[in-house]
Amino acid sequence: MILDNAEFFTSEPQELEDFFMEREENAVWYSDETNCRADDIRFKPIFDEPICVPAEVSKLKAAKTVKFDSSEEAYADTMYAPDFGYYGSTQMMFVGGHLYPVGISAIKGLAKRADMMVEGWDKLRKGNPQGLSNVLDTFLKETKGFLTVLVEDEKVRAVNSGGYAACPATTVLKAVNQWIENEYPDAEFVSAYANHDYVTWRINLDAYTDNILGAFLS
Repeated sequence: MILDNAEFFTSEPQELEDFFMEREENAVWYSDETNCRADDIRFKPIFDEPICVPAEVSKLKAAKTVKFDSSEEAYADTMYAPDFGYYGSTQMMFVGGHLYPVGISAIKGLAKRADMMVEGWDKLRKGNPQGLSNVLDTFLKETKGFLTVLVEDEKVRAVNSGGYAACPATTVLKAVNQWIENEYPDAEFVSAYANHDYVTWRINLDAYTDNILGAFLS
C-alpha cells in the first residue's frame, strides 16, 4: 500500500481484520503526546525528475540531521510528473526528527491546518513545488497548537488537529461486526474495499428484507 492509489479488496472477513491489524502495527502517530507542534512542522519539495530519484534518496538517507527511511518507490510516487504517471503531492514533511513524503490523502488535512484552499495546493504543486513548501512553512509557522499526524506505508497519510482522537480501525471493525451479529445474526459478509482515504465493507441482509422494509412501510 505504498502508492497513493493503492487499493485492497477481499471477500474474507478475517483478511480484512488482518489487514487492519498489520496497518496498525506499522503505523506511527505524532500528536501532543510527542510534542508535535504545528509551528515546528517544515516542508521540502520533490521535483519532477524521475531519473534523479536514486541519487536523491541516497542523499536523504545519508543526511546526519534528519532521518529518512522511505523507499525510492515512495519518493517517486510523491512527485508530480504526469508524463511518467506520477501525480503526487510534491512535498516532504519534517516531523519528529524524521522526513516523510506526503501522501495525497493528507493534502486536505494539511491545507485546512494551513488555512489554504486545496485548489491552491494543486496549482502550486503543478508549477512551483518550492513555492508550495514556502507557503506551507509560512502558514504553519503562524499556527498555534498541536497536530495529530499519521505516518503509514512510508508516507504521511493524514494530518488532523491536536484534539483528534485516534481510534484503531480494528476496534471500529469489531464493534460494528458485534452489533451486526447481535442485531442480524444471519447476516453475511460480502466484501471489503480499502484505500488511503477510506474503508468500506458490504453485508448481505437479504434474510431480513421483510423486517427492514416492514419497518419503513409501517
